[in-house]
Amino acid sequence: MKKLLILALSVFTLVGAFAAGQNETGATGAVKEVELDVMMSFPRFMDQWETYCRQFEDKMLEEENIKVKINLEMPSSDQYESVLQARLA
Repeated sequence: MKKLLILALSVFTLVGAFAAGQNETGATGAVKEVELDVMMSFPRFMDQWETYCRQFEDKMLEEENIKVKINLEMPSSDQYESVLQARLA
């Protein structure tokens, strides 16, 4: 369980760091758009994670001029591993 949590948080951190590093908006100042897919096995904390994701989206738009859309998915713990393996295949 800890390994899956560490893996999910690592992926989220790396993708977030990549999106944050893309702060060049060019001469036009156009808003860049980024879409992140995040999957964790903590469905009982869905409300908290949705709040954190919305705050992150707002902060990235305000500070970096990047419109981030986070697709948050939280399958139940018994389904998480099979869903993850299917997506990685």
